[in-house]
Amino acid sequence: MKLISNFALLTMLALGSAQGGVIGLTFDQPNQTGAAGDTLHFFGLIDNAGPGQVFLNGNSLNLTMASATLNDLFISNVPLFLNGDTDSGSIELFEVALSDPLLDAPGVYSGTYTLLGGADDSATEVLGAWSFSVTIEPETSGEVPEPATAMLLVLGGLGVALGRVNRKARSDGGNDSPHRRR
Repeated sequence: MKLISNFALLTMLALGSAQGGVIGLTFDQPNQTGAAGDTLHFFGLIDNAGPGQVFLNGNSLNLTMASATLNDLFISNVPLFLNGDTDSGSIELFEVALSDPLLDAPGVYSGTYTLLGGADDSATEVLGAWSFSVTIEPETSGEVPEPATAMLLVLGGLGVALGRVNRKARSDGGNDSPHRRR
């Protein structure tokens, strides 16, 4: 039994050293909210916590929404490799453009960002997979005007009403008619 556990431990150590590092990803904001027509920007920091160099050769990006457009920025922003005990700094990994009008119902949609790479520039090992989400806000039925706009509408209405009262008083000509109220 001890032989099997030692073999398993040696296998895990060998696989870890073949990869050269331990890759992590920390999203700046993994859970974002938007409405129709919005574009959400996902930034993150890729970290190599291991001692050896790791090549970052590709990625996979999945989101459960039907109508969103994904703009994968891996080629333009992710470094080719990370040396041991270094990180990428905060970089934009991808964008999610929500369609206008929305074809997806309001709610939370989950996604996965997977990094591929390894010991050389042709490796395609899965280095890690990280979750993110997009929440679509429900549309509001009617927008409330800004307070300044509402005040202008009220003042305009009062101006029209006072103008009518003033016009009616002038049309009466100051007559002391018995039908006129005092």
